Formats: sequence, C-alpha cells, structure tokens
Amino acid sequence: MRVAMAIVAAACAVAGAWAQITPTAEDFARSGKVLEWWGKVYQGPAKPQWLCEGLGFWYKTSTREGSVVRLVRSADGQMWEAKDLKALADAARTDAPALAEALGKGASGAAQGQGNRLVSPDGKLRISVRDGNLWLEETRKDAPPAVQLTYDGNPAVPYEESSVRWSPDGTRVAVNRVRFAADSRVPLRTSAPERAVRPDERFVEYARPGDEVTVRWPALIDIPNRRVIPLDVSGLEAQWWLSPPKWRPDSKAFTFDWWARGFGAFVLWEVYADGVRRARMEERSETFVSYLPRQRHDLSDGLSTLWVTERTGWRQLWRFYADGRATPLTQGAFVVHKILRVDESAGKVWFTAGGVNPEECPYQMHLCVAALDGSGWRDLTPEDANHDVTLSPDGAVFVDNASRADRPHVTLLRRTSDGSVIAELQRQDIAALEATGWKMPQIVRAKGRDGKTDIWGVLRLPPNFDPKRKYPVIEQIYAGPTGYKFPAAFLPVDYFSDMLTALGFVVVRIDGMGTFGRSKAFHDVCWRNLRDAGFPDRILWMKAAAKDRPWMDLERVGIYGWSAGGQNAMAALLWHNDFYKAAIALCGCHDNRLNRLWWNEQFMGWPLGPWYAESSNVVNAHLLKGKLFLIAGENDDNVDPAATFQVADALIDAGKDFEQLILPNTKHSIKGPFVERKMKDFFVRALLGQTPPPWPDKP
Repeated sequence: MRVAMAIVAAACAVAGAWAQITPTAEDFARSGKVLEWWGKVYQGPAKPQWLCEGLGFWYKTSTREGSVVRLVRSADGQMWEAKDLKALADAARTDAPALAEALGKGASGAAQGQGNRLVSPDGKLRISVRDGNLWLEETRKDAPPAVQLTYDGNPAVPYEESSVRWSPDGTRVAVNRVRFAADSRVPLRTSAPERAVRPDERFVEYARPGDEVTVRWPALIDIPNRRVIPLDVSGLEAQWWLSPPKWRPDSKAFTFDWWARGFGAFVLWEVYADGVRRARMEERSETFVSYLPRQRHDLSDGLSTLWVTERTGWRQLWRFYADGRATPLTQGAFVVHKILRVDESAGKVWFTAGGVNPEECPYQMHLCVAALDGSGWRDLTPEDANHDVTLSPDGAVFVDNASRADRPHVTLLRRTSDGSVIAELQRQDIAALEATGWKMPQIVRAKGRDGKTDIWGVLRLPPNFDPKRKYPVIEQIYAGPTGYKFPAAFLPVDYFSDMLTALGFVVVRIDGMGTFGRSKAFHDVCWRNLRDAGFPDRILWMKAAAKDRPWMDLERVGIYGWSAGGQNAMAALLWHNDFYKAAIALCGCHDNRLNRLWWNEQFMGWPLGPWYAESSNVVNAHLLKGKLFLIAGENDDNVDPAATFQVADALIDAGKDFEQLILPNTKHSIKGPFVERKMKDFFVRALLGQTPPPWPDKP
C-alpha cells in the first residue's frame, strides 16, 4: 500500500512539474517583446569616434536620464558630457580648447583612394584590355596610337583588367590571365511578387562541390621592351583562388596568394622581375588549411610577411622572409585571431588572441603585443574577460570594453605600450533589466568525448526562474567549422534564445569539437565528417551541467539552427535521437553536395567521396526519430532551398512524419513574427506537450 501511494505521489509530482510550465497568451505576448529589454540596459560598450591629432575621442551612450555624448582626452582620461556634440564642444572649451577644436573638425584621418591602377606611377602610360589582350598607350592628348602588348589573350581567356598592377618603378606590369568556369546556376522562384500576378524566376551564380572553377595564373610584362616575360605557371591550375599580384616597394618582385583546390595547401608565391618564381611561405595540411579568417601583413620593405599559421597545431603569428627564413613571434597553446596594428619603427605588432590563459574561456579575446624580431610577446589585457578593443589611430591608447558572458561591460581607456589603465569610463547598468526577473547567463565548462578537452557553453534561464521546477532544454546550434557560437562578450538580450526562455525553456549554446577557435586537432574533427557536429561533446556537456542543476530536464531536449545549424539540427534527430527529441531546421544545407563550393570542399574535401553521402541528411533521412520542423525560404540565394525539398522528399519516401513551412519571397534571413510564433508553437507542443494559446487577431 505504501509503495502504491509512493508511486502515485511521484506521478503527481511529475505531472505537477509539467503543469507548472504552461505558457499563457500573456507569456507569448511577452516573448515577442524581448527586444524591449534593451531599453532597460544602460551604458553598454562604447564605440569611440577618434578625433584628429590623436587628442581623444567621443562616444554616444544611454543613461537612465537619456542619451548623452561623452568626450574623452586620451592623455589622462578626463571626460566631459553633454546632450549633443555642439554642447559637448562648449563644455570642454575652457579646460581643453585643443580637444574642443578637434571635436569640431571631426574624425581622424581620411581614407585614401587606390588611384587608377591602370595608369603608370608617373602618370604617363595606361594599360587597357581589348578583346582579351593588353594594350599600352600614352596618357597625353596628342599621344600616338596604342601598342598591343600581348597576342595570346582572347575574350574566353583574357588578361584580367582588374588585376593589373604596375611596379613602383614603372618598368613592369604584373597581371592575371583568367579562364572563367562554365555557368553553375541555381534557379530561384518568387511565387508572390509584390506588383505582379505571375511568379517571377531568376538564376544566381552558385558553384557547388565538384563544379568547374575559374582559374587564374600570373603574367609579367616588360614595359620598356614591350615584351612578355615567360613565367613557369606549372602546378597552379588546381586552385580555388589566385589573388591579384602585389609588388615589393623595390620593384624586384611581386607576390600572390594561391589556394589549392580542396584547401589542402596555401602558398605565398614570389615572382622576380626576371620571371623566376619561388615560395616565400607555404602551409599544407592532410585535412585543410583554414581559408577564413586569414591574416597577412607585408612589412614596408616587402622582404618579409606576417602570417597566422597553424603549422604548430595552434594558430600562431610568424614572420616569413623572402630568403626562406621563418621566425615565430608567438608560441603556445592558444589562438591568434587578428592583426590589429604593426609599428615597424618600434618593432612591434598588436593582435588579438584567445585562450592565452589556460584557466579562462578560450573564446574570450585579449589584446597582445609581440616583438617583430621574435624575442617575445605579452598579454596587455590579462583580466579574465573578453576584451573588445579599439586602438587609437596613432596607436598610443585603446578603448577596452571588457565583459564576460556572465559579467556586464566595463569600459576602460588603456595604454598600448603596457596595457595600464588610464581611466575607467563607464560600467554597464543592468539593474532595471534584473528587476524584470531576467537572470544572468551561466557559463559551464565540462570535459569532451576524450575526457580531457574542455568544452564551453552558456545557459540562458527563464525570467523569474525557479530552481524547484523542471525546465525543458533547447540548444541553439551552429556547428559550421568557420566559427563558434560561444557568446564571449556579455549579451543581455539574445533574441531568439530569449523568446524561448520567456516561455519556460532553458536555452544553451555550446561549441563541440569540429568548430573554429581552438587547436587544429579540435578543428579537424569536422574533416569529411560534418555530421559529427560535435554532438558527442554537446551531449556530455549537457549531462555534466545537469548534475548540479536538477532543474534541467534532459528527457525533453530540443534543438534549432539556421543554415549549417539547420543541417545540424536535423542531424541531431538522425544520429542522436536517443537524446534530442525535437528539432527546427531553418534553411538547412542538408546535403553538402548542394551547398557552396568553397565552404564545403574546404571541410568535406575534393574530389568528392562517399563521406558526402555519409553526412547527408537526405541520404540518411530514414533514420529520423522525433519531431522535426523544416523551414526554408523559396528565394534563398545562400543555401539552395532544393536541399530542404530533397530532404522532405526523402522523408516522405521513408514514411516519416514531419512539419514543413516554405516561406514565399523569402531569402536566407528567416525571421519575423509569423516564423517566430510557428517556432514557439512547435516547441510548446513537442517539448511541453501542450496546445499553444490561439493566435491573436492582427490589428
């Protein structure tokens, strides 16, 4: 009898926990207004507008009393505040007349145009392309007729006018020849045009894996002798990309980037004025060399290049010389992201990096500086935070918007010489947001599938969160290997996540193996294996997070994502349907053979192999278990909507139940109240087991 009563009590407790989360019409209305939360956040990250002469900067910010502008002097951080720029200049005029005058002049510096690349450095000669060949003419009014320089070009394989580059001394012209690929097009339909009855159809250029690609190769012209200098271009044809040439300042050589087809190699080639070609720097991989984000900076003498390389297993900054030498400027188990500034006179380079502190979240950016001679580097922003920095044009100071996923922004003015703080400018005020019941996101660190590697993620909690209740969990996923989803900076409002938390869901963002921003080995997990998507790590992370968070209900886990994330979301119900129970796949690239060439050949390889089918949601649609909602825009020119139609066709053939929404006249950016309500309704039915409230009448 006691056992029976216990069972009944347990059942009632479970039923009660489920019943407690019952989104009402009012909850749905609030869910659609989460962007209004931004109005309760004050003094967010500053965006400095630098002034002439490097004296200071101004920025706009919001306070509880309204919007204001602030003027900051770089030397000491002294600040003036006013309602507009005119009043700001007046406020500073007495104590800082030079700064007030600079404010009146506006921004520092002006962008310099490239000039006409077809005209020689002395302005006397001009190159043109006619019927695919190069012609040379004088620029003076009474000039003689143009002279033909080349005879092997034609309209099908022309010299490329946009790639013409004169040597600084005007004696040579480097240029690319190009053989354009045959058209590879995607048909798109607009079924409900605004000012017509009949549907409209168009085609967009869209190269897919395995397609023919445009091929370029360099050419070199001796201008005084009106002749083509022979170049050895062997081995260059199997390419994804060959860049326009770039001359050294001494005119003795030019360089160009070459990316191999399949992205297994990158070479910075150098071609000398006599036609000899040799590699200044090359990077090769048995998997792939990351195409994005690439970082190259040529020093002013043209004899050395800074490049972020993964040859050590981590993205590190190296200096490569024309004579073949190479010097590492940084060394360690961290990731260099972006070169921000190079001061050759000081012998220094400033750059951002993640993971410089092994105990800190590796996605948090730090500003670092390294010596150009390789003698060492240092972290200028050692605090445990993401440092969103903006350097002054003169390189003397920088503005540091420091925050974490669980810590609001603090804005600092610092020196680039040593990172020392000149002044604290402001602190983000979220008290009004917290008064609404909003909860601070939680950072969780757990071990991945190998039991050693740290996996990082963030939980966003429902407003008025109650730890005594059980909350279904929804993962927002984008496992595309070009990036990561961890929100390193403080994000008080994450719109699509928060519209779900407002209904009583816990929403998580996680970066499993196969994504960017960690070691090369971490990244390589995606190679020929995009179906993996880091799921083993994601599932372990959620289980670890739930150990001391019993309010996470891992019996009711959903997932959603856009684009590659849409492919990932459906894949969760194919290969991990014992854990994930419901998925929304928006504009998913469900078969990588249908998607963009450069993105997919980089991570899935070229030539194409059976691994494409092994990762295909279309081919493996018969494995589906759980509740699936497919959404696509009929006019998507980023991910071919045919991918969604083909996966739907495969699901129908396999006798699988699913929901589908095709949005007329819609491209890749799927959003808006209609789609958002459909998404919310789906998860309420699939994970809460409830019928959503009726849709309100549109005013």
